[in-house]
Amino acid sequence: MLHLCACRAPCEYFTSNFLFSLPSLALADTLRQTALAKKAVDMGARHVLDLTSDVTHLICADLATPKYKYVARMRADVQVVGVEWVDAMYDLWINGEDINPLDFNEKYKFPTFQGLAISLTGIQDCKFYFSIGICVGLGGFFMAGVYYLTDLFILVTTASDREKVGNIVRLHGASYRPDLTKSVSHLIAAVPEGSKYDFARNTGISIVTFEWLYDSLERGMALDESFYDPELPREKIGVGAKPSAAVPSRGVSWPSSSFLPCG
Repeated sequence: MLHLCACRAPCEYFTSNFLFSLPSLALADTLRQTALAKKAVDMGARHVLDLTSDVTHLICADLATPKYKYVARMRADVQVVGVEWVDAMYDLWINGEDINPLDFNEKYKFPTFQGLAISLTGIQDCKFYFSIGICVGLGGFFMAGVYYLTDLFILVTTASDREKVGNIVRLHGASYRPDLTKSVSHLIAAVPEGSKYDFARNTGISIVTFEWLYDSLERGMALDESFYDPELPREKIGVGAKPSAAVPSRGVSWPSSSFLPCG
């Protein structure tokens, strides 16, 4: 296998566009990390240890790393892909097959909420409005109890909203936990009060507002939770959490959103 790699011409896309970084703590198996780096370098990429300004891709296995968090907040130009992306592209390259890098970037994009365990509280006590666009190829998009097909604002108040938010987070790599236990990583709180809220505060579970869910889906990456603390002033929530430059659309547009707490 290594001999074949040495004899094949480098992948044109890699030699012209690809400079990648691997989070140093993202992979428990160091040998696996080294093997991934070698495959990419064999295809013509450059591997750097630091997240320099010319890095184009971040190969990720864990969204809790400093590099991931920095890219989510500051680097709209960096593609974040899973480790399977390298293996899949390498297999095509070694067999001389055509490679469409744009398709690969989308297919192997690191899921927005990969590995998180998410619970909700207070959703039945509040009313919130939002507008989301049509998901191409799916005929629409479900979000918090709304099947959205036109540019309207929809009121959502029913208890079944929990299940549909659960479907959304599962679709993007997380597990949904109706009950709050210490194994939950994130509690999405409509209001900063209640038994679940107090439990999460006392056990170190990340507590975020619903804007964290919306903004993370729009960004395509889980954003820094500190920008979405429910105890922040409303006007401060989400400010500075994501790049100011526009992030390329991933098939869903979000014309507007707002959150109205109960009086």
